[in-house]
Amino acid sequence: MIDVNPYLKQYNDEIKLDATREINLRKSRNAIESTIVRYFENNNKKKPSFKGQGSFTMKTTINPKDTNDEYDIDYGIYLNCGDIIPEEKQDTKSEWVKPETVHGWIYDAVENQTSKKPENKNKCVRVKYGPSENEYSYHIDLPIYVEYQEKYYLAVKNDNEWVESNPRAIIDWFRNEVKEKGEDYRIIVRFLKSWSKLQSWNCKKPTGLVLTVLASEQYATATNDEGIYDLKLLDTVKNIISYLDKQIKKDKYELYNPIASDENLFKDYSQAAITELKEKLVNFNDNLDSALEAETTDDAFRHLRKCFKDIKDLDIDNQNENNYIKTSAPAILGNDGRSA
Repeated sequence: MIDVNPYLKQYNDEIKLDATREINLRKSRNAIESTIVRYFENNNKKKPSFKGQGSFTMKTTINPKDTNDEYDIDYGIYLNCGDIIPEEKQDTKSEWVKPETVHGWIYDAVENQTSKKPENKNKCVRVKYGPSENEYSYHIDLPIYVEYQEKYYLAVKNDNEWVESNPRAIIDWFRNEVKEKGEDYRIIVRFLKSWSKLQSWNCKKPTGLVLTVLASEQYATATNDEGIYDLKLLDTVKNIISYLDKQIKKDKYELYNPIASDENLFKDYSQAAITELKEKLVNFNDNLDSALEAETTDDAFRHLRKCFKDIKDLDIDNQNENNYIKTSAPAILGNDGRSA
C-alpha cells in the first residue's frame, strides 16, 4: 500500500491561490475601494463600507487551470442607509432607492478602473483585469448591500428588488466548521473544487458552495491526525456518493444552505445533473481507492492522475529522496486517461 499523502500535500500547495495572485487581488481591491469612496464624496453621498466575502475570504480559492479560467474575489459594498432609505419610508422597501440605480452608481464609479469595461451583472458589478505577461485574467465582483434593522439586503438589478442576504454569515459558518473539523476540511474543499474545475460537465457544474456544504455534511474523520488527506478525502467522497444516491431516488433533491434553511442549493438541479455529479465522484472514488491500494509508486501516481489530471510527481527537493523520483512537469494524458 502506497502512502499518497505526500502527493496530495504537494498538490494542495500547488492549487491554493499563490501569494502573487493574492497580492494582485488585494491591491486591485484596495484601489477599487479608493475609487468608489472618491466617487461618493464627489457626488455628495455618504462613505460606504467594504467587507470581503466568498472563497477568497474562506481561503478556498484555487489557482486558475487554463487561460480561460479566471481567479477572482468578492468584495461587498455596504451603502449608508441615509443614501438608500427615506426616513418616512423606512418600512416600505418599494420606496427605497432602486437596486438598478445603485448598480449605476457603482458602475459609473469603476467604469474607467481598468482598460476593460465593467459588467453590470444581476447581483454585482464586475471589474475585469486582463492578463499581464505570463499571467491569467482575474476579476473583482462588487455586490451591493444596505443594512437596516440588523438585517442585510442585496441589490438585485434584474428584479429591481432588495433581497435579504447576509454573506458574512456563511463566512462565520465556514470558520466554525474549520475550527470544529480541523484545517484538513478546508483542504478537502480545495481538492473538490480543483477536481470539479478539471471536469467536462454536460449538465450543471456544482458551485463552490454546493461542494463546500456537501464536504461539510459528509466529512469523514478517518483519523484525528492532521494531514492524512487520502483517507479523509476517500471517505468523504464515499459519503457524498451515498448521499447523492439517496437524493436521486427522491422526488425532490435537497441540500440546504447552512445559514438559510429555506434555500435549497439543489433547487435547480435536474436528475441528470445529480446523476452526473454522482457518477463522476464514483469514478474519482475508484481511482483514489486504487491509488491507495497500489503496490508501486508508479501505479499510485497513474491513478492519482485520473483523479487530478494536473497533479505532478513528487519533487525530491521537498520529499524523501530515497523513495521518490523528481519530474519537472506532469506526464501527458492521452484520450484514454492513461499516463504517457
